[in-house]
Amino acid sequence: MVNFTNEQRIKLLERSKSLPKISQKLLAVWAKEQFNLSTVPAQSSVSEAIAKAKTFKSIDGVNLKSKKQRTTVFPALDRAIVNWVLHCESRGVRLKGDLIILKAKRLFELAGISKEDLPAFSNGWLDKFKKRHGFKSFQSHGESGSVDMDVVRTGRELLKDVTSQYPRKDIFNMDETGLFYNMAPDRTIASRQTEGVKQDKTRITIALTTNADGSEYISPLFIGHANKPRCFKKKTGSELGFEYKSNTKAWMTALFFQDWLKAFDRKMSSQARHVLLLLDNAPSHIIVEGELTNTKIHTLPPNNTSKLQPMDSGIIAAFKKRYRHRHMSNAVDRDENGEVNLYKVDQLTAMKWSIEAWKDVSATTISNCWNKVDIIGETVPVAAEVDTVEEELNELIRILDVRDPMTMDEFINPECEVIVEEMVSEAELISDKNLRAHLDCAGEIEVPDELDDYVIQKPIFTKSEKLAILTKAIDVLNDSDWFVPENDCKTIARLWKEKRDLRHSMQNTMKQLKLTHFFDKSNANIK
Repeated sequence: MVNFTNEQRIKLLERSKSLPKISQKLLAVWAKEQFNLSTVPAQSSVSEAIAKAKTFKSIDGVNLKSKKQRTTVFPALDRAIVNWVLHCESRGVRLKGDLIILKAKRLFELAGISKEDLPAFSNGWLDKFKKRHGFKSFQSHGESGSVDMDVVRTGRELLKDVTSQYPRKDIFNMDETGLFYNMAPDRTIASRQTEGVKQDKTRITIALTTNADGSEYISPLFIGHANKPRCFKKKTGSELGFEYKSNTKAWMTALFFQDWLKAFDRKMSSQARHVLLLLDNAPSHIIVEGELTNTKIHTLPPNNTSKLQPMDSGIIAAFKKRYRHRHMSNAVDRDENGEVNLYKVDQLTAMKWSIEAWKDVSATTISNCWNKVDIIGETVPVAAEVDTVEEELNELIRILDVRDPMTMDEFINPECEVIVEEMVSEAELISDKNLRAHLDCAGEIEVPDELDDYVIQKPIFTKSEKLAILTKAIDVLNDSDWFVPENDCKTIARLWKEKRDLRHSMQNTMKQLKLTHFFDKSNANIK
């Protein structure tokens, strides 16, 4: 009898759901080929595997490699703790084991778990938590930004084993970066307000993706603050030809990443390609097993992306140099035209320049950056490239006569631009709608009242209630004791129009009563 792993059980369940009429004997044949089994498993093994997979309320907290059916009691809270640890790692924060235990206790208490249901939070619990999620160790000493070169060497060799199975054109790397698209190259106004002018750090986040030989540039994913910025002229990002998402912070989220990843996988599937995608361990890079058909994900070793990720080894810097070059050229033109705010551009212009800048990064530059990190077994020689962009950019800054110019590294890679995700609060961790939707005891856990602020529900009114509200609003604005400026007059006119339209709508939906209605004794108004 074959003892399937939890991951295989989930895949069997998904296969049976996608093909409802398939027999378990045919599923067994499919399992042999899919999982490289030596023999066709018995029908009873397939049946048992599917039955066990159905008990998983979600894959959160499931050890996919285990053959035993171990799950956490509170998978959503388990995932919340994981997200917090990953957020800390992405910020270079070194964690102690006892600090993770303390944070776990606080999250469980905040979620309203009763004391009798709380885990023991012992060292054994911590060891299982680390093993379940692949966390090797938590350092308590040493410099947070240091890189262990032994770990880098080990990680490089492991990556070479993985990448050796794919041609260079089918090995991709994606990474996000922030972009302060209005930023001036002046260090003085970057640090404090001077003469009424301060550094403009309006930002967008951009996800850039390319393959190892530089032959393919995936369209950038842009994340902005507004769904339809004013410069979009009431159009959506997709209508303007961009891959565009938005939230209040203009940061990457797990949902945005999932949408991007599925679209990337569909693109590879349409080309009949099976590719490798290298990603860092950012908190938003959450992979759902079984959803990808043509993309193999491999996560880079934590805290070593500066040494092993091609995007961090010069590709993003090359992109930003070309963006800043366009920005400074535009500033010189504005200066010659006598304009005051030299560095101000709208988001749409910044996105267009970003597309152009991304396409201007040469395949030679990209290949050299992949060779630099040395994570592909066979290094392909690439001719040296003379890049004059930095020299030209320095000349543009000189022409602008900046009072206290930044160094080129400060201007190309501002420290705050690397932050593309927020360090979420405890309340946000456990109130995330995706986590709360998967709580084992969703019907039993009482979420504290203060968390209700994170779940904003739009009130639903009947037409009659809306009509009463509009009438009251008009009465208030028409009050003779009020001073009604021009804006209020416009508001009153708009409210009157809405009230009139609503009345017409209500009249059109009313049914004409028959004469017999007024003589019907069953009518509540007839006594």
